[in-house]
Amino acid sequence: MPHNAVDIWLHAASAADISASLALYERLLQQNDFDIVLSCGDDIVLDHLGVAGDDYFGRIPEQWTAQKLVRDHAPKALIWIGSKVHANTILAVRSKLDHMILANIDADAIPQRRIKFIPMPLERALRSFSDIFCADGDTAAHLHMLNISDARIHPVGSLQSQTSVPSLLGDPDEFNDLKGRPMWSAVSVHREELAAILNAHRLIMRESHRSLLLLSPSSAKDEEHFWQTCQDYGLTTARRLDDNMPEARTQVFLADSNDEIARWLSLAPLTFLGGSLISGGKGCNPLPAASLGCAILYGPNIKNHLSAYSNLAGVGAARIIQDSDSLASAVLHSSAPEQAAKMGCAAWEFVTRGAEATEAIYATIKRNLKGEP
Repeated sequence: MPHNAVDIWLHAASAADISASLALYERLLQQNDFDIVLSCGDDIVLDHLGVAGDDYFGRIPEQWTAQKLVRDHAPKALIWIGSKVHANTILAVRSKLDHMILANIDADAIPQRRIKFIPMPLERALRSFSDIFCADGDTAAHLHMLNISDARIHPVGSLQSQTSVPSLLGDPDEFNDLKGRPMWSAVSVHREELAAILNAHRLIMRESHRSLLLLSPSSAKDEEHFWQTCQDYGLTTARRLDDNMPEARTQVFLADSNDEIARWLSLAPLTFLGGSLISGGKGCNPLPAASLGCAILYGPNIKNHLSAYSNLAGVGAARIIQDSDSLASAVLHSSAPEQAAKMGCAAWEFVTRGAEATEAIYATIKRNLKGEP
């Protein structure tokens, strides 16, 4: 056995499967006896998502790369998440693994047999999995047509996405006086987006003059620039850095950067997530905001988290904007109590669904690797 042997090889088949893979990764880490190595199918670096460097193998573009991973780490089990099942890769390593699990496969990714008695490589690869966790009965029926036994097919839904709920620091009652005042937040804002945010807030105050903007820059080094720009716009501003508290006439509360992001997300029912309105921007992870029940607004530049935003928008929890005018309109519309509650509830339901599927895989791994019921 190699000196860096692991229990589990966890593979995200595409960028869209990263979040679910990391949620399962976090769940498996709660069992301290499990050693894990991660890989992905797309050219993505996981470092910025909180994965330990020693746990990340890298991209698996060809079957020889997978064979190297198996040779170097000798995993007992493989968990393959996503519909992009590389048949040659699976067939090349299956004899070296004690247990193989497939999750989050779509019905459209399952081949239709054209020649009944000659199975295609993908069909053979799918039959190699010990357990297949799929979204629904339709997918299960497609798998059953490939002569995969019902005992190995588990239609338990899609896996839960990674949430990483931010922790609330300091006194939770510190800002109780603000409750009842119309508020929205803009967090992780880049300096190139600041003008659009402040112009939108000016438009909002024409319709709702008591509105308060909770503004948090993406970087602490920009706090002074944000402060000066708010002054230049003639906005009455209180600053967290000076231990100022918002008063009745305060129009902007300049928060610190991301140290207390949970506070600003929890205070306002609606938030704009920065890094999405700048040219070449990649956005920030929307799931922490969704986990706190926030209605979410975002710009078009969200390359790093496209799948998460698209899914949230699909369930009515998020809305895309393009500029100051559309941001102001979205804030005014989505701040209505009924609309904000509807979007926030959809966000919460999105990040919490899939827990059953995640737990089912976790239980299967414990049973097969640890002999626990």
